Amino acid sequence: MYDNEGKKEKEELEQELKKAMGSCGHFLYHRKGGRFGQEKILQILYENGFISTENAVDQQLLQAMMNVQSGSISEIIRKMEMKGTVGKVQNKEDRRKNSIYLTEKGSFVLKEKITERNRQEAAMFDALSESEQRELLRMLKILLESWHVSEEIQNKHG
Repeated sequence: MYDNEGKKEKEELEQELKKAMGSCGHFLYHRKGGRFGQEKILQILYENGFISTENAVDQQLLQAMMNVQSGSISEIIRKMEMKGTVGKVQNKEDRRKNSIYLTEKGSFVLKEKITERNRQEAAMFDALSESEQRELLRMLKILLESWHVSEEIQNKHG
């Protein structure tokens, strides 16, 4: 089907495509706050109403929600406390445990980050004309459909 030169060019193109798609995935993942980090913690606290000393979340539960190691969450919380974006109170039932809540400053910081992310997302495709955006969307839908079909076949036979 391909001569050696054509096969090499096709493999190089596929590698470039995979690298570019990986970079896009990385970019989008981190634009949305990633799996863990300070912004993700602010978001979880806000979305779940953990916004006061009376309505705080157990640090271990927050750790489970984030799916991170206890040392990691402790370090992130410590940094956030120093910035004033979260507060920590001793658990009333078990004084060995801490509960975390979103401070007013944390709420303000989160809203600023969301506003900035929305601004960046609105401009994300400005480098492409409207017809190029439609063509990109069309091609991405083809890829995604192909991957879903391939995954379904694998699950049936795997």
